[in-house]
Amino acid sequence: HTAPVGQPIFSPDGTLLVTFSHIDKTMRFWSTETGDLLHTISLSIEWITDIVFSPDGQFIFVSFSDGTIQKWGYPNA
Repeated sequence: HTAPVGQPIFSPDGTLLVTFSHIDKTMRFWSTETGDLLHTISLSIEWITDIVFSPDGQFIFVSFSDGTIQKWGYPNA
């Protein structure tokens, strides 16, 4: 990230860490085993209000300040 990040979120199995920045408008996926950056998503809306994983860790749900919710499949986010 090029700016401060919000609260990091771990996948249910603990192998993935998701970070986001309201300022650089990105969400990044990190391996907790290696520390490697795995994927970056550029966001069109800057203010994320919440991120949650589905119980099986296959989907990520992101809510934004404008009231929208987006769903991504991981690892195909």
